[in-house]
Amino acid sequence: MLQGLVPSIAVSFKHTLEEAPEEGPDKRMKRDEGQHIAINIANLDSEYTPLLHGYKQNSKYEMLKAQAVEKCGWFAAMAELPEWVTLLDKVWRMTGFAKMSPKHPLPQRISHFQSLAQQIGIERSHGMAIFQNKAGVSLDAADEFKIRESADRCCRLRYQGNSHADQIEMSR
Repeated sequence: MLQGLVPSIAVSFKHTLEEAPEEGPDKRMKRDEGQHIAINIANLDSEYTPLLHGYKQNSKYEMLKAQAVEKCGWFAAMAELPEWVTLLDKVWRMTGFAKMSPKHPLPQRISHFQSLAQQIGIERSHGMAIFQNKAGVSLDAADEFKIRESADRCCRLRYQGNSHADQIEMSR
C-alpha cells in the first residue's frame, strides 16, 4: 500500500528493539539520499506479539492443539514400534535435548521431533555435522526420515487438527 502511495520512498520493516537507521539533522530517517519509511512490525519487549504470533499464549488454542495431538493416536502408535524407541534413545544420547528426556512419555517425545527437524535444517544449511556429539553417534537416512515424518505430522496437527472442523476452530 505504501509503495502505491509513495513509490519513490524506500520502505523497510523493523522490530522496535533494532537500532534505527541514521537520522539526519532534522530527525527524519534518511536512506540512500532519499527519505525512508520504517514500518515497525513487532515489539520485542514482549516474547510474542499478536501481529506475528496471535495463536501463542492463547489458552483455547493450546487446548485445541492438545486435543488434536491426543485424538490423533499416531504418536502413541509409533511409540509402540521398537525402531522409534531406539531412535528416541539415540537422539537423547546425541543431543541431551530436555524434551527428548526418558522422563517424558514416548508419544510426547516423538511429538517434539519438530524441534529436532528444525535444528537439522539449520545445521545442514550451515554445512555442519548433524547433532555432532562426543560419542560419535550419528543419524542415518531412515532416522532423519522418521524425524521429518513426525515433524510434518505435528505441524499439520498444530494448525489443522484432525479434520476440517478442527482447522476452522483452530484458525479462529
